[in-house]
Amino acid sequence: MNNRLTGLIAIAGLLLLDGVLQASPADTTSIEKNAWRKQLSASLQAVNSPKAGAPQDTTANPDGFWLQLHSAFPQNGPIIMAARDWLRQDKLHPNSPPALFEQKTREHLLWTEKTLAYAKREGADTAANEDALKSLAAVINRQGAGDWRELYFDLRILRRRILFSHPALNFDQILINVNPPTTYSHNGDQFLGRHSRTGKGLILLSGWKGESPEVKCIVKGKLPEGAYRDPDLSYDTKKVLFAFCDHSTTDKHLRRYWIYEAALDGSWCRQVTGTSRDPLQTWGDRATVLIEDNDPCYLPDGDILLLSTRSQTFGRCHGGRYNPAWVLYRCNVDGSEIRQLSYGNENEVEPSILNDGRIAFTRWEYTDRHEMFFHKLWTCRPDGTFVAHLFGNDMIVPHQFVEVSAIPDSHKIVATAQGHHSFNTGTIVVIDPNVADNGETAITRITPETSYSETHGWPSPHYSHPYPVNEQLFLASRANHPVSRQGSVPPAEDRGIYLIDPLGGREQIYEDPEMASFSPIAVRPRKPPPQISPVTAASTSAESYGTVFLQNAYLTRNDPEGKIKPGMIKALRITALGVQPRAAKQGISPFAHNNIPKKILGTVPVDEDGSAFFRVPAGTSIQVQTLDENGMAILTERSFFYLQPGENRSCIGCHEPYGTPPDMSKLSKTGKMKLMDLKPPAGPAYKGGLSFTRTVQPVLDRYCISCHGLGGSDDPRAASLNLIGSEKPGFSAAYRKLAALGDSTVGSKPDMGSLERNISRPRDYYAYRNKLPHMLLKNHGQCDLESDSFMRIVEWLDANSPFYGDLFPNKLEDRILLDESAAQTQALREYVKDLFGEAIAAQPIASLINRVQVDESRILMAPLAIEAGGWGKMTPQWASRSSPEYKKMAALADACIQKDPNENTNGWSPTLNQGAGEPWVMEAREALKNSLKAKEQDTH
Repeated sequence: MNNRLTGLIAIAGLLLLDGVLQASPADTTSIEKNAWRKQLSASLQAVNSPKAGAPQDTTANPDGFWLQLHSAFPQNGPIIMAARDWLRQDKLHPNSPPALFEQKTREHLLWTEKTLAYAKREGADTAANEDALKSLAAVINRQGAGDWRELYFDLRILRRRILFSHPALNFDQILINVNPPTTYSHNGDQFLGRHSRTGKGLILLSGWKGESPEVKCIVKGKLPEGAYRDPDLSYDTKKVLFAFCDHSTTDKHLRRYWIYEAALDGSWCRQVTGTSRDPLQTWGDRATVLIEDNDPCYLPDGDILLLSTRSQTFGRCHGGRYNPAWVLYRCNVDGSEIRQLSYGNENEVEPSILNDGRIAFTRWEYTDRHEMFFHKLWTCRPDGTFVAHLFGNDMIVPHQFVEVSAIPDSHKIVATAQGHHSFNTGTIVVIDPNVADNGETAITRITPETSYSETHGWPSPHYSHPYPVNEQLFLASRANHPVSRQGSVPPAEDRGIYLIDPLGGREQIYEDPEMASFSPIAVRPRKPPPQISPVTAASTSAESYGTVFLQNAYLTRNDPEGKIKPGMIKALRITALGVQPRAAKQGISPFAHNNIPKKILGTVPVDEDGSAFFRVPAGTSIQVQTLDENGMAILTERSFFYLQPGENRSCIGCHEPYGTPPDMSKLSKTGKMKLMDLKPPAGPAYKGGLSFTRTVQPVLDRYCISCHGLGGSDDPRAASLNLIGSEKPGFSAAYRKLAALGDSTVGSKPDMGSLERNISRPRDYYAYRNKLPHMLLKNHGQCDLESDSFMRIVEWLDANSPFYGDLFPNKLEDRILLDESAAQTQALREYVKDLFGEAIAAQPIASLINRVQVDESRILMAPLAIEAGGWGKMTPQWASRSSPEYKKMAALADACIQKDPNENTNGWSPTLNQGAGEPWVMEAREALKNSLKAKEQDTH
């Protein structure tokens, strides 16, 4: 290898010095491959005695020549590309001045000596390499050493050979994915088939440490032209899972990834998902997203873990761009029984299996937080239970940890750390979760030459897909151009596979000059991690709920100033988080446009010792708040968890200090404690999330608008604040005025740039920081609010002041009150005049009718007796809702409302016609089903 590579490099130097590169792109094809030694010898002689007047341009770019050389000697392609990379790393090229080659050679001599000592310590057989290094060092250290270029390459080759002698590198094959990166650089868009580019597929690099490795495409001829992503090798190395996107689909917007499996020896390849076995079931039976599957990996029990868009959700900050979210699913090895594991509301990507059998993955979340910063590491069990934070969720820099992988025989993990607005590529880090679950103290920078992208610029080089050989050696994909920003198209090539060593070496293993290489995996059998038994028994799998035992709500690291005192926490509030089900949306709040809908499920009391034991619905993203004696939030979880049906979850505290062990005395309480059901929230019960118009506006109509809108106060300040509801869709003036009395910008991107704004602290925002509840506690205006009305306002504020209750189209809040010229409006006013007088009949129509929560309209509730659930504020009073006058008024009020014929009356579970379906998605799904049915008939 030594002599041959030196000769090849000599040809490069000769051609450059003779000006051949400028005249013609190195006609190496004329070199007879079976007579290369003679040619190289002549080339060396010519290089050592260059022609007089030969060009000495040290800035010439020899890339064109290297590609020609690679084409002429394909059997030596990897070592040719490695030599090219050595020069690139050292900022050299073949016709650099000898003095530069001498400088680098002397530097590399010290480095090679350290590498030899390292390999020897690690148990490598170094005898032959020691002798070679002594001989080479003697030549380098004598005066008039000779051709420094030749010595440079000799030394580089020797260090490579020494490094490859490491006993941990005792595998002969590496699996590599050769495929261009996405055409749209973004942490979400990169996974979509519509942005994929055609690749060469999965290759097996055999004999990778030698001079002439064998390159074999294991899926060649078995699949149509398409794109490949994220291979995962089986534990016995016989099979490989991967995602594939068929590019024979001419409409790129309908291209999608499915999961495939192939034999590593190339003998077979089969499709796993998206077949006739696949029911194509989606969360809530929605059809708002094209179903795609991605990122597969083998579970220890033989099943398959994958990501899918079957959740039919979107990230909230894409401005209407088609960029659906991916969450965790699993299926049988044949693709049957696909089951949702995660009920998250944003992307979950790059799952892998830890050494203890848990699933590790990256979760993107921004529940009342900044939309960019928090793509950090989480875990769950293979059945989806016990979802928990692993690392980084209180860190702003870096924005993301992705591509997490367990280091063999270690508790440490390796990951790629990077920015938000690019596809997954950055710097490689090792994380020790035993040190901390946040912060740089637990991080070792494996590639410190690459900064955290975006937060510290757009660095070059950058890395992805780290594969841990052990705690010191890593395979990775590396690109040598700057990180491509969002929306840009990265180069199709200039990305190879490297071995990263602890001495700072970046040794290129393989680079296809035409196409990027990703996802290196050493082909070596692995012992599967332990199989974690399912938490939920088969008998409880049909349960629609799980249970939570909180040991101590006072145990928290989110109160550094000790503001939470014993006895302060009276209850927990449990809130369900909704999703964004479509690309285009109307924000639920003008103050934090990307907020997510929330539904207050209820509260549960907390014992004096801080414990609580309660039931929550399964399959739902849950947020928890601790409450004071007034029902206002003390601490608010800026995250979420979910339970599987029948799951029993125990929490130590509310973000307890890191490393806090469970209190066994508290755990023993569960056998004695009564399992509590949640006390329902204040206000009317309706499907969907908390809506200002439905929950809060009736309180304003009952207690406030007489002074603030109807002119019942002599105070000009009261008259200037109009709290009457709106007649048309859109954020009402009453909503904007009340929300502005506090800080309703929690989760607003421009306003959430500091860590303090993203980490919960006692009584930091929400109801406690709004003036309104404090005014009401002091009985503002002598209005004497009863407790239910007060809690409606508090719950609205503690939910971060939403206006809308969902993000589906055809909202009930989009109803319109008919104008005054409408016969229905005139009929209502006439009846109001007959019963209650001309003054009330002349009041604004929105003060009489709640166009969304019609049964809580003032004209219905004010005359209804308190004993019947009304307000008892008008005479004559109705004894019950069965009163003929009540029924007639209700019918007249309802007739004054203009409704969409397909309006969503089902909240977060609308029908396809009510907004749970996109026509193009429904058509594509039907076409897919028909094509699968046709294929099945053909096979029979």
